[in-house]
Amino acid sequence: AIRQSMREHATILSPENAAERREKGKKDPFFFFRTYLPHYFSLKEAKFHRDLHDEANKPGINALAAPRGSAKSTLITTAETLRRVVYGITPFQLVIKENREAAIDEVAAIQIELEENPRIIADFGELKKCGDWEDGDFITTNDCRVLALGIGQSVRGKKHRQYRPGRVVIDDPEKDKHVRNPRLVKEFVEWVLGAVFPSLDPDDGILTWIGTMLSKRSALAVLQKNPKVNTRVWAALVNGKSYW
Repeated sequence: AIRQSMREHATILSPENAAERREKGKKDPFFFFRTYLPHYFSLKEAKFHRDLHDEANKPGINALAAPRGSAKSTLITTAETLRRVVYGITPFQLVIKENREAAIDEVAAIQIELEENPRIIADFGELKKCGDWEDGDFITTNDCRVLALGIGQSVRGKKHRQYRPGRVVIDDPEKDKHVRNPRLVKEFVEWVLGAVFPSLDPDDGILTWIGTMLSKRSALAVLQKNPKVNTRVWAALVNGKSYW
């Protein structure tokens, strides 16, 4: 489905303007998203999306909650991870879901863009590196690595050459059965604070948990109570109007 939509919308652009596009896309993420991922970004973003993007890319721990269907994963997990790869901004990124299989599916969407998106290939060149292109773990020709993991998997010691993870996205890992189990909630939070965060690049590493607030007792809600964590909660309606 992604490939079909890509073929319909992401047609090759004029090569004369490639340098200008690349420069603008590096400065303005949403220009990059609209230009190179039109099959995802068919409508203009809402203010909420720019706010979410800003909060999700602050160094430290970010715990961000928004309603289902608000394009959180598309924006933060797929599009921004991809942008950081093509520009070589972050040499090593982790994508974490409730289990590794789900994380591999999420990373596959990024790999498809690098393999087949004609706009990205035309403006940035071939980024698929043969021999380092496994499902859920790939390295590009400009030496960026993306690794898929599940909640609870070992993060300590994970490196790409000399680089520790510079950006970790924990994408909506909780399900209804998890939030009803206090033991699992406690284990989730302890794993994030005790294992994932210490594994980050100590200078400007980013750890962002994006999800839906399923319960006030969820791991996301508990994490948001930590005073050292940057938190935001977006409601579906603000003053009677959709935040979208």
